[in-house]
Amino acid sequence: MLLTVMSAYQKHKWRRVLNEYKFYKEEILLIKNLNRSTSPEFKEYCESFLEKNNLSLKELTDQSEQNQQEQEELKPQELGTPEECPKLSPEEVEIHNQFSKLFKKIAIKIHPDKIDVMKHSYNERRKMETDFKTANKALEDKEYLILIDIAEQLNVPLPKNYDQQSRWMKRKIKEIEQDLSTERQTYNYIFSEKETEQEKDEVVKAFLRQMFGINI
Repeated sequence: MLLTVMSAYQKHKWRRVLNEYKFYKEEILLIKNLNRSTSPEFKEYCESFLEKNNLSLKELTDQSEQNQQEQEELKPQELGTPEECPKLSPEEVEIHNQFSKLFKKIAIKIHPDKIDVMKHSYNERRKMETDFKTANKALEDKEYLILIDIAEQLNVPLPKNYDQQSRWMKRKIKEIEQDLSTERQTYNYIFSEKETEQEKDEVVKAFLRQMFGINI
């Protein structure tokens, strides 16, 4: 009885962390998409601002790139070192093994070779094939959240190493928090937050000071 209660409590904590992890995954995707969509608008606003001050963004960029190239040529050549693949900790290996087993359970239900054409419609088969490819890539990329979502849709039992998964997700949340901090410090994001022309001008001025050493 005690083990059952503990398992239920661990699963409850796991679910809370899972929901938080999902939120952060959606948030970083939203912010990155916002920055990408704002980039052309910010560039256009910069060009318009510079034109009013008889300057050209292209000329400033070309000059900056030339100066950077000249500085690079003055630096001594350094021998490159081969990149090492980060080693997984024993716990990360165990987590990956658990989700590998989950993928195999998913594959039993939706592997293209196991789909019964007599029991499933064409659209159902297409979705199952797509889900299988998505699950396969998720395992390769260690995007276990996707595997969890697909497994729950298929009513496939999830791994019960709740504490391990919770620790893994908390680490991922910290990584995303750092990414969010970086994305929110970009000029694209800061520009997207401004509403008035005066506020937008101040962002452009700060950008020009930092990038080209120009005070307007």
